[in-house]
Amino acid sequence: MIRALKRKLFRAWLLRGPWGTAKHIANYPRNLIRDRLIARRRNAVQAKFDREFNVDTAGIISLADLDVDSPTWIHGENYGPTSPATFAAIMAASSIDVSDFTFVDFGSGKGAVLLYALAFPFKEIIGMEFSSSLHQCAESNIARHPLANRRAVRSIHGDATQFEIPDGPLFTFFNNPFSGVIRDAVLGIYVLRSISRAGSCMSALCALRMI
Repeated sequence: MIRALKRKLFRAWLLRGPWGTAKHIANYPRNLIRDRLIARRRNAVQAKFDREFNVDTAGIISLADLDVDSPTWIHGENYGPTSPATFAAIMAASSIDVSDFTFVDFGSGKGAVLLYALAFPFKEIIGMEFSSSLHQCAESNIARHPLANRRAVRSIHGDATQFEIPDGPLFTFFNNPFSGVIRDAVLGIYVLRSISRAGSCMSALCALRMI
């Protein structure tokens, strides 16, 4: 608990500066109550999916509590899964045939979105996660899902900026996984890859707030 608090203060100081950190501390009690109410509602929705497939994707986990050794950890965000309904709406808005596409979820956490993607005919499904414990949970969830043993789906543990983007058409998914610093770095690699290699690219930017 003390370690997590120190990490929160250290991150706030680096990203917000002294005055921003003071304001953040002053607003913390109010934000904590609000965030817990949001978390309770979101967990109730996610628990239904977890029971149906015997997996563990629910929960809101603070960035400070995640086991991340990378120096870029301060640019990460808290864990909170995308809901099944949100992902279904994103896919419904897409009119493309995804059977030739590799799906990549940046900041894939416990792998919820990877499991949702199994309902669609992606060529391959990949999750990129920088927390070791979340990555391990994702691997466990993939092993339990009834559709996973027939599909090419996997979770990778590592830094998103070091991810080697696969060849061929891509469908990339971002649900507020990291700050603009890392996002711009990843998108820069993504754009260079698109220019240097032939292939279609599509990105889904899901702007849910992660508490």
